[in-house]
Amino acid sequence: MAKQRVAVITGSGQGIGKGIAEKLANDGFALVLSEKNQEVLDATEKEFKEKGFTVASFVGDVSNPEDQKALVQSAVENFGSVDVFVNKGLLNESNLACI
Repeated sequence: MAKQRVAVITGSGQGIGKGIAEKLANDGFALVLSEKNQEVLDATEKEFKEKGFTVASFVGDVSNPEDQKALVQSAVENFGSVDVFVNKGLLNESNLACI
């Protein structure tokens, strides 16, 4: 049996990040959801688990280098590796023009 691929998605508690996470889960990925807001993250994690998705979550601010390291460490501790990393967490209307 093939190992389940693992995706880390920042800003995945709502909006575009949540949509990306759900698409990856539907494609068979285990998810590590990351969000600054604990309540939003908890609601999304609960919703995804009810859909049968394999999910872990991490509360943190990905603009903080320590949280960046801790997020990856959490993913590896939960699933052994990271196959896909989607950094949606730093994107918003105010900085989208910079890309």
